[in-house]
Amino acid sequence: MRGFDAGLRFAKLAETLLEWRDSPCRLTRTDPRYAPGRFLALKLEALGREALAGRRAVVVWGAGPVGKAWSRALRAAGHEVRAFVEVDPRKVGGRRHGAPVVAVEEAGRLRGPLHLAAVGQKGARERIRAEAARLGLADGVDLIAVA
Repeated sequence: MRGFDAGLRFAKLAETLLEWRDSPCRLTRTDPRYAPGRFLALKLEALGREALAGRRAVVVWGAGPVGKAWSRALRAAGHEVRAFVEVDPRKVGGRRHGAPVVAVEEAGRLRGPLHLAAVGQKGARERIRAEAARLGLADGVDLIAVA
């Protein structure tokens, strides 16, 4: 998070840089400091220092478990969740945590709030970034991937 605060950009690389053994006893599996909720809290804290400063409203891309966890944390921190953006037609038109669930095509009309890509499925981040760019949302300015 200190790197993020210093302006560094992060990305997933295609090539493997490091391999390690994953034991069920290692600290990242057993210590509460490494729990997913703690990482979410740290990310939210970092976003609050700049991108979410001033209680900026948010649009959450993804109305599944990851998006709903972000919605709960954002609302607890005083941010309005203006809408969820979703590809699943069964969810579009509904509501999550009091906010409407809209189709991707409608996301371009939601200007002003920070868009957060909160979908944990493999390849989702790239698809969301491509759709956001098509809608005129700038990556790293209008849209930030958090999952």
